[in-house]
Amino acid sequence: VVLPRGTRSLGVKMDESSPHISVIVPTRNRADSLRVTLECLASADRKGIRAEIIVVDNGSSDHTKEVVASFQDRIPVRYLYEPAQGVSGKSHSLNSALDAGGLGEIIAVLDDDMSPPPDWIQGVVRICQRMPDKDLFGGDIFTIWPSEDVPDWARSMRSQMLILSAGEMGDARSEERRVGKECRS
Repeated sequence: VVLPRGTRSLGVKMDESSPHISVIVPTRNRADSLRVTLECLASADRKGIRAEIIVVDNGSSDHTKEVVASFQDRIPVRYLYEPAQGVSGKSHSLNSALDAGGLGEIIAVLDDDMSPPPDWIQGVVRICQRMPDKDLFGGDIFTIWPSEDVPDWARSMRSQMLILSAGEMGDARSEERRVGKECRS
């Protein structure tokens, strides 16, 4: 999800020190998966773009905070702690990041198990610049299933997802449909 102009309607004051793009990553007890996501973002092409990662820890009891701290020298990253959990835990985390303020003109949201490609940040900015009259973008999600030990509940879901995504498999030509290639860390 990308909100290019939405920050203005949320009342967030923009100034010269604000990052051009803020990537919010909510997480809870998924430090190892988060490490992969942050590795992809840290190695992404950010040339000419002020980028900031905001990790919102939704009450983790694992080593999430240490994982975030380990990226401080590689990419601007902010760690926020949101203790409110429950059914809508992720929304608490997202609202916490929005309430913290100081966000970029473009706000992007990634899950802690996503591996954005190296050109993802550049692609997000290009799409927002090409379509300045739009406030919200979404994109395809390409599921990478494990080759072994697929849980029973996921076996039927795996088949359904393969069928539903068959038309998109291998199609990376259109930037609006898929930005870049997968992260290689």
